[in-house]
Amino acid sequence: MQNASQAQKNFSIRPEKIYLGASSDKPSENKYAANGTIRDVVYLGLYTRYLVDLDDGGDLVVIEQNLKTTSMDVLKTRGNKVRLSWDKEHISRVGG
Repeated sequence: MQNASQAQKNFSIRPEKIYLGASSDKPSENKYAANGTIRDVVYLGLYTRYLVDLDDGGDLVVIEQNLKTTSMDVLKTRGNKVRLSWDKEHISRVGG
């Protein structure tokens, strides 16, 4: 696992490519990871949109399909510490 802030400062990733896990999760070596706190949750029926404030600054949006969760389940996650992870191949560099 490589910390996302060490990899590069300016990148883009599709929100559905990000895995939202417990802050204690240990991603594999072929992934980037970032720690953060869930700031906001929007339950949209088929999926949920999470806005995560990153510990190193900035934020990321994560989208997860609602396979096993209810609106009440996801709303309880607001304020939780999480670890985001994604495959290195899914980022796109932006800027200089």
